[in-house]
Amino acid sequence: MSLTSERLLYERALPAVPTNVALVRTELDAALEEAHVRASRRYDIALAVTEAAGNAVLHAYPPLPPGLLFVDAAIAGRNLLLRVCDCGRGMPGEAARSGIGLSLISRLADGVEIGSNRFVGGTRVAAMFRDVTPPGAPRPRGKRRRADAVLMRDYVRALETSSDAPRSDAEALLAEAREAIDRADRLRAERRR
Repeated sequence: MSLTSERLLYERALPAVPTNVALVRTELDAALEEAHVRASRRYDIALAVTEAAGNAVLHAYPPLPPGLLFVDAAIAGRNLLLRVCDCGRGMPGEAARSGIGLSLISRLADGVEIGSNRFVGGTRVAAMFRDVTPPGAPRPRGKRRRADAVLMRDYVRALETSSDAPRSDAEALLAEAREAIDRADRLRAERRR
């Protein structure tokens, strides 16, 4: 699911841990408000991102340590495309159709695609929300892709604050962050195809 001439509104790469679900929801809502998205649609989008990101946290990585949670939102015209990706175990075909959270996302959005990430494995949920901005609303400024150094710093900071076990090995943290950023880059490339 892709929009032509889309403008990136929000993008975040974080460890897939529970606290980051709330962070993504809050940050995305602020970006949507700035883009003049109606409150009723912001609520629907917030529920959808919470369900999709929550599924990634609960199902993508356990029993392994948390991996990447990648969320982005783009506006084209008056429509919004929300994408939530992980690089975890993926979903069996039946699970992709039968989950309560995914059923809720399908009811809230005007279109949903659930599939695998071609290059990095894991699951990709794309939800389309039509007519989210009022007619004549100013076009949101497109966000620039965050610099890798900024993404890596944010990712390492999130790992340090969200990890159950203390992590003092800076090299291990940086290696994990670099791997996450590489996967986020591959997800971006997949989005453009």
